[in-house]
Amino acid sequence: MKRKIKLSQILTGISVLSIFLLFNCEEKPLEAGLDILPSDELIDVIVDTFGVELYTITDEAVYTRSIGISPLGSVNDSVTGILQTEFITDFIYSDDISFLDADREDVILLDLKIYLSFLDSYGDSMDVDFDVYELTEPMPDYGYSDYTMFDHMYDHEPLNVSEPYKLRDDTSVYVMDIADDFAERLIAANWYGDSTLYVSDYQRNFKDYFKGMYFATESRASEGGGIIMVDHYHSSMVLRTLEYNSDSAKWDTLANVFYLGNPESEIDTGGVHLNLYHTENSPNVETVNNNFSKLYKRAYINALAGPQVLVRIPELERLREEYEGEISVNFAHLIIPFEEATFLRDTARYRAPANLGLHDSLTNEPILDDELAVDHLGGKLDSTEFQYRFNIGNHVHTYLRSSESSYSNSFYLFAASGSPVTRFRYTPARVVLQQDSVSGRYPRVRIVYSIIPK
Repeated sequence: MKRKIKLSQILTGISVLSIFLLFNCEEKPLEAGLDILPSDELIDVIVDTFGVELYTITDEAVYTRSIGISPLGSVNDSVTGILQTEFITDFIYSDDISFLDADREDVILLDLKIYLSFLDSYGDSMDVDFDVYELTEPMPDYGYSDYTMFDHMYDHEPLNVSEPYKLRDDTSVYVMDIADDFAERLIAANWYGDSTLYVSDYQRNFKDYFKGMYFATESRASEGGGIIMVDHYHSSMVLRTLEYNSDSAKWDTLANVFYLGNPESEIDTGGVHLNLYHTENSPNVETVNNNFSKLYKRAYINALAGPQVLVRIPELERLREEYEGEISVNFAHLIIPFEEATFLRDTARYRAPANLGLHDSLTNEPILDDELAVDHLGGKLDSTEFQYRFNIGNHVHTYLRSSESSYSNSFYLFAASGSPVTRFRYTPARVVLQQDSVSGRYPRVRIVYSIIPK
């Protein structure tokens, strides 16, 4: 009787035979390449760690456009100093406006609903005090954070007649009551002004009458404070006219909605706001700021218009000069630890940036690396190891391969707004970076590279 041999048994036999031949071969498997390449042409893989230098530097003005979110408020942080955030915005209507019978006596109500974004707040959200003023000059379509509001640019009588209050306990909505005379001006302009004032095709006429609003805060004098994140996609000003209808013995209500700087507006003259930032650095930050004569144990990053950090890797310049481009980088990880004590002490009030971004110091362009890599560029916060990690392999490879590369061995490190990282950052946050070699927590680059034979 013939015995059938299964395919699995055949494969098992081949595997056993292969293992036997492998361990009884005179030539070691890892040295097989010696018969193909001369020993002086073998490529060695080098694993090394390079030191990194961090310098706190003054941040340039933040370029702003209508991105949908505006920080509003002020905090006095003992770590980094005072941060004050304001914004100016236009207000627009999406549909044609209409009013009740002008001959009848109406009750006019105008309130401002400020929706908070999902980013919630920074510091104490209930410790935010602000007023709203009417602009007397047209606002720019965009600008920089060092844009200055001069006295002649707005009416110094506040439009709001109440402090901001929560609409309901379970919602993230602030409400402010707006002065009656401003509401009456909105209606009077419709009655006696240009007949096209409230027709959406002619919104430029409306902009001639009503330039916009200035949301202003005071610089925080004592420690504490808070910043809320205003969501322009949902914030609005609602004008209600209530007319008593004697025929039906009830009030007829007509509501007209004005949107505050909504960036999705299809109206060419609307949907604009500009974020304004002002900082006063703490003594600790001022001491290290723009001082390149020595290395300090700490470097500071503050989002928005705060300080950023210059990252220098001197060893990369030596490698490029020594091997004259005959080098190949497999990967390079930039690891930057941050101060654990500061992070844990204030994390409930002042969070660290979720992402840090890098810009090349020569081109001032973002360093975008292989996002398919496990540790792709983005500097995500690691709250377990208390560090940020970046994959800068492609950037380092390009720099080392050519002495004519426009890239550099130094980068600007800043608080980023998301992934992929961008230059603009709108979320308040701060972090203290470490470069204390004594404690073993110091910034470094772990690099794997090969020298290519000429």
